[in-house]
Amino acid sequence: MNSAPFKVPSTYRDMGLTGQYYLSVTGPTGLVREYSYFSVEEYKRPKFEVGFEPITEVFKVNASVTLKGNAKSFAGSNITDAKVGYRVTRSVNYPIWFSWRRGPSHWGETQEIAHGELLTDNEGNFNIDFKALPDLKASKENLPVFSYVITADVTDVNGETRTATTTVNVGYHAMTANILLNESLIKANAENTIIVTTQNLNGQKVSAKGFLKMYKLKAPEYVLRLRPWEAPDYHYWSQSDFKKLFPHEAYGQEHSVESWEKDKLVFETEFDTGKSESIELPNLKKWETGSYLIEVESTDAFGQQVTAKTTAKLMDPKAKSLPDNQLFHVETNQRTYENGDMAEITFYSNVKDVNITYWVEKDGERIKTNILTVKKDCESISVPVTEDDLGGFAVGYSFTAYNSFHSGTVLIPVPYPDMELQIETGTFRDKISPGTDETWSFKIKGPKGEKVTAELLASMYDASLDQFVSHDWYFNPLYRPTYYSRSYVNAYLSFGNENFRDYFNPNGFYKEYTDLQFDQLEWFGLSFERPQLYLYRERASDIRMQSKSEAPMAMNDALEADASFEGEALEESVIVTGSNAENSKPREENDNNPDSRDVIIRENLQETAFFFPQLTTNAEGSVSFNFTTPEALTRWNLQLLAYTKDLKSATKTLSTVTQKDLMVLPNPPRFLREGDTITLSTKITNLSENSLEGMGQLELTDILTGKPIDAALRNIEKQKPFSVGAKGNTQISWTLTIPKGVQGVQYKIVAKSGTYSDGEQGALPVLTNRMLVTETLPMWVRSNENKTFVLEKLKNVSSKTLEHQKLTLEITSNPAWYAVQALPYLMEYPYECNEQTFSKYYANTLASHIANANPRIKQVFDQWANSDALLSNLEKNQELKSLLIQETPWLRDAQSETEQKKRIGLLFNLNKMRNEQEMALRKLEEAQLHSGGWPWFNGGRENRFITQHIAIGFGHLEKLTGSSSNSNSNASSMLKSAISYLDAEFVTEYERMKKYSKDLSKTI
Repeated sequence: MNSAPFKVPSTYRDMGLTGQYYLSVTGPTGLVREYSYFSVEEYKRPKFEVGFEPITEVFKVNASVTLKGNAKSFAGSNITDAKVGYRVTRSVNYPIWFSWRRGPSHWGETQEIAHGELLTDNEGNFNIDFKALPDLKASKENLPVFSYVITADVTDVNGETRTATTTVNVGYHAMTANILLNESLIKANAENTIIVTTQNLNGQKVSAKGFLKMYKLKAPEYVLRLRPWEAPDYHYWSQSDFKKLFPHEAYGQEHSVESWEKDKLVFETEFDTGKSESIELPNLKKWETGSYLIEVESTDAFGQQVTAKTTAKLMDPKAKSLPDNQLFHVETNQRTYENGDMAEITFYSNVKDVNITYWVEKDGERIKTNILTVKKDCESISVPVTEDDLGGFAVGYSFTAYNSFHSGTVLIPVPYPDMELQIETGTFRDKISPGTDETWSFKIKGPKGEKVTAELLASMYDASLDQFVSHDWYFNPLYRPTYYSRSYVNAYLSFGNENFRDYFNPNGFYKEYTDLQFDQLEWFGLSFERPQLYLYRERASDIRMQSKSEAPMAMNDALEADASFEGEALEESVIVTGSNAENSKPREENDNNPDSRDVIIRENLQETAFFFPQLTTNAEGSVSFNFTTPEALTRWNLQLLAYTKDLKSATKTLSTVTQKDLMVLPNPPRFLREGDTITLSTKITNLSENSLEGMGQLELTDILTGKPIDAALRNIEKQKPFSVGAKGNTQISWTLTIPKGVQGVQYKIVAKSGTYSDGEQGALPVLTNRMLVTETLPMWVRSNENKTFVLEKLKNVSSKTLEHQKLTLEITSNPAWYAVQALPYLMEYPYECNEQTFSKYYANTLASHIANANPRIKQVFDQWANSDALLSNLEKNQELKSLLIQETPWLRDAQSETEQKKRIGLLFNLNKMRNEQEMALRKLEEAQLHSGGWPWFNGGRENRFITQHIAIGFGHLEKLTGSSSNSNSNASSMLKSAISYLDAEFVTEYERMKKYSKDLSKTI
């Protein structure tokens, strides 16, 4: 396995581009082409999750329903004292046969029947109670099932909200029963088992007692073919007269085993699914082969009878005849086959002297075709299984009997050898501390437990990300398909009942035949196909009328909410709930002063703990790796992928949690904005068995200078007391006002109680409400000359909100220096359009010419690039830097002169320039269309303006550098094609202009 890092494409300078991406891997010959999709988004990681317990109870209509839910943090603590807002909506579902009778759209409306609020208890649990009110429009006889959708929004003391949804099904009946049979019953088997399952309407198993009965079914007296048409509602002939004329046709539905009458009762027993779902049948050697009816009878919790029925066949592999006067049956001697086996296929038939055409199909081709005559009862064929048959093959057949055509396919399964490795856990801990060194080990074994030499891919990520998109590894490099038949035969023209061929019209002339006409009832416009349309229109009007009468209160609330929001300053705040922690006093005997120097501050809050793509096993088949646990308090998913050279593989997923006895879990916003007044809150979680009292502290520093700015943000009361019970949570908060002029804020929240302490540090960008406007004035002054320049737009200012950022006067005796300073700007264009791709090529080519033509300048640039200019905190935090540069573009320009020189020096790295130049030229070559033109963005049509811009740019470079584009064959070829395209476009435009103007000299 090979691995390589890559950088997600960026937009403006260092700002990431969000959306869905995919990686494409193509093999050298083009036969291998794989894709892997991933998303790049801006988000805030969840701190807890909400779920409902499975619904095992049985609820009755109009009875009270209780649902149990739980809120738990990813760090393993319970979410206590959290507000739970819930709502319950009801919809109606009917059995499948109801849609056949009334139409698929004949359903009730969704309606809210309950809502409310409550709090979670000390274990994070909550119970939602509501009454299962039915839809009175739904008739009880139609066996409706009322689905109650419960949505719970849980908001913890820190202001974070998570949502969970579940569905409860309630009906007038409480239980369903099912009969499961893995295969046909076999006489020779020592054990034949029937599985009976009972479930409530929510799919959960429930205990039930009842009886299971088995009846032998009465088979038809004649061998019957399948009905070519539906059975008639009325019969012209009596059954005896009909059988004299058509002995092998079904008079009614007797061709279907579901319509056969019950014969004698052969077996009866009691069952209790609470003890066992399996029912063992007695010895079947004396039973008659053929079809049987299995019935299950039970009673649900409401006293209603619950039944289930199914049919089963009892087969005897030693028997040569086919029971129940069946027309045809085919059987194989084994379920699966291996290399070297002989697959035996037996054809049974109660039709005398039937000729069966069979063929053996492998790899989509018929390798053998033959005719087999079954004179009496059955005949068999044998097909050898070879190594090339892995995945299986097919045996097809067709025959005619009683003026009907029959065909089918028998799949011969040949399973692939087991390629699944085994990953055994050696050393692994499901609870770890943040910031500690860990060593985990695993052992890789082969499919049979043997030692193997394998590689292991190991990765661990924050499990909270699964709340957005689930992350699972699918690794199946071997193409191991299950065989399916490619052959298809039919005899519609010979035995069809809807079409026919006229063999007495050999010339193929078109002939008209009179359609068969039958008597029909006159319905006078009445239709039973979609009666729900009329009902729906009436109901829709009722709904609209009801909405007008009931909606004013909700509508007024919405309007008031919108009105109150309009005109307010945009601010992002954290919801704060009441807490008694501020009124509590810390214990005097404990040292609770939260000095951050005594507390380990968690700063590494990354979402990926590690990614080890190529770990190898030792001689014993074991592999181990070391890592430092991230400092984020959450649950982590460990993913393992083991593979060998012959592509045996296995995957495994484990979970672990980073947690502390005392945890600080802040809920900061994603960003701040100048002028905001926000409440920054943090949740303090106690996992110990004792109550804790202590102090929490908030420290604020400027991300650029590292100086404290608590006073500037009005963080006057930095320390606040807290009190939290055992296994409990509490919350403390600070109100901050964001001033102007602060670019970024670094917060540090610390909590300490005796020997327990925790702290977390993070950075928040501060966005401005202002827009930067830059006014420039070029000033050309000759030697010994005095000139006066006036900046009118700065002198005559009428804006009340204008604030001057800076005034810069740059003087140079060589104006070409400004062009050099502009080159990094061209190189950092954010978009992948062809215009900016050429700008990158332009800048690299010009910079390379300057560096090669002026060796002394190159030496200066090298000194700038290798200078020891200290990186600011902004440069260390790339994510914060990207956001600030996007929102405040003047920030980079305001950096020190040393950093500006360093950027220019890095640009003039010859190797980097050569690589960037070749990359940009290659992109332009790939983007050029066959016409010679370039589109604006790849995938679009050619654009004359963009093509002209690029062609003129090549001319500028030739003039500035003195080197012709002919020196580069690729550039020369592109330029020739572009000029040909432009010439043709100019001619086309000229001809088009002549159509609309007689005198082109007057055309601008």
